[in-house]
Amino acid sequence: MAFSSNRSANRILNKNLKAMQFLEQMNIVVPWKELVSMIEKHIPEVREEIGWRPRIEIIKKLKMYFLSSWFNLSDIQTEEGIYDRASFQRFMDIDVTTDQIPDSSTLCNFRIFLHTNKLWDKILSIVNEYMQQSWITLTKGRIIDATIIKAPSSTKNEEKKRDPEMSSTKKNNNFYFWAKIHIATDEKGIITELRTTTAKVHDSQVYDDLISDSDTRSLGDSAYEWQAIQDIANAKWICHVAIIKRKRWQKELPIHARLRNTLLSMPRKVVEFPFGVIKDIRWHRQTKYRWLAKLHTQRCVLASLCNLYRMRWTLMNVSFSL
Repeated sequence: MAFSSNRSANRILNKNLKAMQFLEQMNIVVPWKELVSMIEKHIPEVREEIGWRPRIEIIKKLKMYFLSSWFNLSDIQTEEGIYDRASFQRFMDIDVTTDQIPDSSTLCNFRIFLHTNKLWDKILSIVNEYMQQSWITLTKGRIIDATIIKAPSSTKNEEKKRDPEMSSTKKNNNFYFWAKIHIATDEKGIITELRTTTAKVHDSQVYDDLISDSDTRSLGDSAYEWQAIQDIANAKWICHVAIIKRKRWQKELPIHARLRNTLLSMPRKVVEFPFGVIKDIRWHRQTKYRWLAKLHTQRCVLASLCNLYRMRWTLMNVSFSL
């Protein structure tokens, strides 16, 4: 039974709620058919036994997983939110009085399934292919940057130790326990590649993984102003440009260098937009998971959802015109 058949939902549907508006937009722009078909290829066929609980549809599991990612909720909070929030019920197209509701263990098992079968990169590639099919062309220029994510420093676990794959780094003369996310975007700010490392890995060490041979140019901040990066770019026939940083013996940069940095900062600013969406709008400033592999899975899904969110108006116009 659909959500709209619930009598108590009639008044809520007439209310212009921000969360409901957001979920309606994302329900239109997410390529559900392509994602479900990709996931179905990795699910083994299981014979239905008499008396077993019917299997929950993949699209409902996927929507539940996206809800937990959009609103930064735990598995239990997501389950309770479906029972409590009308916007969640309408997005999943369920009626809590009659339909089967996926519980927190179902969401946990589905996330483990995605992690085990390494489907996070495929989700990002499917989203980008869908955007290209919707006439959103990904340019050959790449803008690269990195950001740090706070990692849990608690030792309340079996080993009585911090996460061994995370490390400390210095920021604003203070040391923190962090992980680091490296991304490459096109000139519109659409994430094309993503890598996850520990915090002590320098930004320049991941340049070769973020840039492909088909790219023609790259742009980065002062962390990418190294001769080793320039050699990699020259080997791939890529025009690499970086922000000039002040040397230790310089009181300030020459005026021509400052003017050059100002001109480069204008096209480079689009790489900060995905970080703003993930950190400020969707509240993912720290990770709740141990181990880099789990963090990488979560961030790839967030990158896919971020691309859809930033291009939602274009995708919606294309959907309505078809």
